[in-house]
Formats: sequence, C-alpha cells, structure tokens
Amino acid sequence: LNSALSLVQSFSQKPPFQIDLNLYTLISSDSNLTPFQRRDYHFIFERLASTHPLAFILEQNTSKFEGAKYLLDIKVTGDKISAVEYKLKVPESFKRSYDHMRSYNTTLAHIASLFTLLFTFIIIVLSCLILLRNRNANLLSSSKPMIIISLIFALGFGLEHLNQFPLLLVEYSTDESFICFVLETLYKSILMFGIMSVLLSVLFVLAEHLSRKSFKSHLYFYGVFSIRGRSIGQLKDIMKILIIGYSAVAIMFGYEVVFYQVAKILDESFWIPSESREHPNILAHFCPGFSSIIQSLLAGTWEEACFRVLPLSIFFYFVFNVKNTTIKNDTNQSRLKSIVKGVMLIGFGIIWSLLFAAGHANYPAQPSYARVLELIVPSIGFFILFWRFGIYP
Repeated sequence: LNSALSLVQSFSQKPPFQIDLNLYTLISSDSNLTPFQRRDYHFIFERLASTHPLAFILEQNTSKFEGAKYLLDIKVTGDKISAVEYKLKVPESFKRSYDHMRSYNTTLAHIASLFTLLFTFIIIVLSCLILLRNRNANLLSSSKPMIIISLIFALGFGLEHLNQFPLLLVEYSTDESFICFVLETLYKSILMFGIMSVLLSVLFVLAEHLSRKSFKSHLYFYGVFSIRGRSIGQLKDIMKILIIGYSAVAIMFGYEVVFYQVAKILDESFWIPSESREHPNILAHFCPGFSSIIQSLLAGTWEEACFRVLPLSIFFYFVFNVKNTTIKNDTNQSRLKSIVKGVMLIGFGIIWSLLFAAGHANYPAQPSYARVLELIVPSIGFFILFWRFGIYP
C-alpha cells in the first residue's frame, strides 16, 4: 500500500497533471488481487474545504451545496497509474430534492397525456363513423398511399431498434445463449413494426380522408410529391407553401432564442437545458445518424396527425361544414353565428395547444410549467399553419 501511495505521489507531480496532494486528504483505499497475482489499488482523495474549487460558491450558498465533495479518483494497476479522474460527489439529499422537483413535470405531462389519449380516441371513433357513413367505393384504393407511407415509417422504427444492437449487447446476460438474445432482439423489432404499422395507418388514413372532407382546398399530403398533370399555377402554390414552411422554421428559431432570453431576465430560476447535449454512445450504432432521423420523422408526423390534423378536421366538419337550413336570409343571425363559431375555433385551438404543450412538460425544465409556456405559442402557430395551408408546410 505504501509503495502504491508513493507511486501516486510521484506521478501526481509530473506533467500534465501536476496535482498538489497536500490539498487533499485520503478518504478511501482498497486493493484487489487479480487471478494473475497482480495487486491493484484504488485511492479516493477529498479536497480540503478551504481549497475547494467551489469554495466561493459554498460560502454564499451553503444550504444549496452542503455535502458536495470534490474528489480525486486514482487507480493503480500493478506498477502503473491506470486512471486519474476528478469527481464531484452529489449529496443524496440533492438527488431526492431534484426528483421531487421533477415529479411536478411528470405529473403535468401525464395529466395532459391522459386527456389527449381520451380525446384522440373519441376523435378516431367519430372519424371512423364519418367515413363509414359516407361510403366511398374508392376508400381502400385511395388509402393505399397513406398505408404505404405508414409501413415505411413503421419499418424505420423497427430498424431503429436493430440499429442499436451494439449498445444492446451491453445488457446481454451470459445466462442465456447469444442466439436467444439475437432472436429476442429481432422479435422486439418485428413487434414494434407491427404495432406502429397499425397505429400509424389508422392515424394517417383517417387524417388524410377527414382533412379532405373538411378542407377541400388543401393539397393532399402525398399528392404534393407528384408534378404529373399539374398546372403551372398549382406548382406555384406548392412552391409558395414550401417557402412558408421553411420561413416558419426560421421564425421558430428566433422565437426560441428570444423566449429564453426574456424568460431568464424575468425569472432567474427559469431553466431550460437547450444547449447541445453530448451522446457519444450513439457512435456505437451501426448507422449513428439513422436513429436521429427516424425519431425526428416520427415525432413530426404522428404528432401533427394527432394534435392538429384530426382535431381541427373533425371540428371543422361538425361546426363549419355541416349545413344548417333553418336560417335563411337573416344577416344578423348569420353574423352572430359566425362570431360564435370563431370563438369556438379560438377556444378549441387554445385547448389543444395547451394539451400539446403540457404533453412535453416532462422535459428537464424548471419551473414545471416552463415547457408549457415555451410551446404554447408555437403550437398555436402550427394550428394556424394547418388551418390556412394544410399539413404540407
């Protein structure tokens, strides 16, 4: 043990570390004898409170940082230093306090998800009844493009799980055979593909057909990818909508920057970790970029179908498209009816925008409603974009 400590002391004084061990006190040491009769050592040093790198913070906020320890972890393998690592030991009380604080985020997200699931189920049932009532002989054939798109997305979702196979090997238990582990991974991927195929097919088919009935002037989702038989005017409309969509992205980025700056000025406790986060494990995937593309693609399609296309289409179908023949040539009543419908539309849009924003409240942001405030304006903007231009932008 003494020889190992001497090795640590001599090594710590050499570049590039040049560690002054006089600023530390040894709090833990243990040794391990390997099967090859090699003795390894593990030392943990704690920095003295007076020389703590966070001493100036600790003096001002002792209640927040009480129990935090700045540690130096050194491992000796045989007669060589194999690891030198600085650590900040987070107190258990801090973890409990953080978990309690995060519980409000999770509760808010769960409540929003519960109402969203309930309302979506009702909307899907109503959408099915509408399609069955207005029987169309070409319903199946016209649904094929959306079903094909759903199958492609679902296939990507299943392949995304297989793409993580190198990381899944970390959890492989040698109690079972490797062949069994591989088959289990394949089974999960196939199951994911099957479940997502059904869910996405139902959502996309209903969203496409119901939006056609409610918004007859909107471009079909899959139709914009074909230029065959289109006039110059139609192609210009598609290009205009494309420009509007990309312009909305720039506006969204600008809004996010301004929102963070203003929120931080108004409330110093406002915290949203929006900076780039490192995820080096993704480099272990077969295709590192594939997972990011699939997750973004799915989030940008099923969320729009669930939170914008289906709710707004079913609302317009019952409120605006169902004709009322009892009122004829009464300007005042027609104007009043239009005002009531407009108020209903605004209220409906705000409610669904709140559900969408609250559904993302489980992000690590504080206070718990920070993510709701952040997303309420973009969510209303997405609502208006679909109302005016359809799903394409």
